[in-house]
Amino acid sequence: MVPTRYRKLVAGVVALLGLSAAIGDALTAQATQRAADHSAVSVVDAAFSPSEDDGGLNLLIDITDTGQSPVTVTQAKVQQPDLPMGYLGAPIVLSSHQQITLVLWGRYDCFSPGPGASGSGPKPPSSGASTVRLTVRSSQGNVDTLDVSLPVTAQLPAPWRYGRTTYCALASGG
Repeated sequence: MVPTRYRKLVAGVVALLGLSAAIGDALTAQATQRAADHSAVSVVDAAFSPSEDDGGLNLLIDITDTGQSPVTVTQAKVQQPDLPMGYLGAPIVLSSHQQITLVLWGRYDCFSPGPGASGSGPKPPSSGASTVRLTVRSSQGNVDTLDVSLPVTAQLPAPWRYGRTTYCALASGG
C-alpha cells in the first residue's frame, strides 16, 4: 500500500503519462491525416502522337497515384513554345496505385502571326516539354498543383519539333 503522502504524487504521474499518451496519439493521427492529404502522382510513360482527325497533336500520358488515398485529376497541361497542350476531358478519379492514361491535345495556330512569324527562320529542333502540370483534388477536398517530369523518351514527332513556322509551312504545302 502506498503511503498517503505519495498518493497525490503517484496520481499526478499516472495523469501525466495518460496525457502524454493522448498527445502522442493525436500527433500520430495528425501526421497520418497530412500524409493522406499529400497528393503523390507520377508519370509512368508518355508519347506524342499526331491526331488523325483534326491536324492536332496528342500527348498520351500514363500516370499512377503512388499515395495512400485516391485523388481526382481535374486538369493537366503542358506548356512549350507556341504549342500549349491541355486535357479536355472530365475530372478522373485515380485510386491509390491505379494507372490511367490521359490524352492532352494541342495544335499550332497557323492562321495568326505568332512569335516566330516575322522572318526569324526555322527554330532549332526541340524535343518538347519536360514536365506536365497536374491539378488534383484529394478525397479531403484539398487541391494541389503538381509539376511532374515527363520521361526523356517523350519526343515531339517531325515536323512538330522544328517549331511553329516550319510546321505551318509544311502543313500549307510550302
